[in-house]
Amino acid sequence: FIQIENENHSYKGTGLGLTIVKKLLKLYNSKIHLKSEPEKGAEFSFSLHLKKNTDQSLQISNSNTTKNKIDKTILTEDTHVLIVDDNKINQRITKKILERYRVKSSLANSGKQAISMSKKDAYDIILMDINMPDINGMEAAIKIREFNSHVPIIALTAVELDEMREEILNSGINDVIHKPYSIAEFLNIIMKNLSNTK
Repeated sequence: FIQIENENHSYKGTGLGLTIVKKLLKLYNSKIHLKSEPEKGAEFSFSLHLKKNTDQSLQISNSNTTKNKIDKTILTEDTHVLIVDDNKINQRITKKILERYRVKSSLANSGKQAISMSKKDAYDIILMDINMPDINGMEAAIKIREFNSHVPIIALTAVELDEMREEILNSGINDVIHKPYSIAEFLNIIMKNLSNTK
């Protein structure tokens, strides 16, 4: 889901609401329905058929514990990440996660700014939003690849990957982190791409 014909690029929010709802509904074999009329608004609806839970014991599986072990030694204080996102909230969340691992990060508010910053400074990795005004993430990646073929570029996006994964990867982007993501998944993908450059 994306917003169209929106000239207000200073709006708040992460743009994840409908993506999260869609994923939750899929778990219950349901779908989200949309009725939309320009200038009048949009109506989203869904139906759920649920059974009462009579099981008194709730067991939590730890089967993913081993899988999500992270080799944090790849991340050092010398690691420098460029975060490219036109949404200030998304920027702040990503920066905070990296700060926990003492990773330095710089912020770009647009694809155009990311291209300019990438020409001036050397980054170990670039985290690139896809949907941005003026120059989107894929266009920015194509431009960066004209002068830097080795820096890993990872798309950090809520777009539907089934439809766009091939187009994203063909733009010079190395990998994709799909929002909403777990911190373990986020770090594993970053470190997998960093290790490929060592």
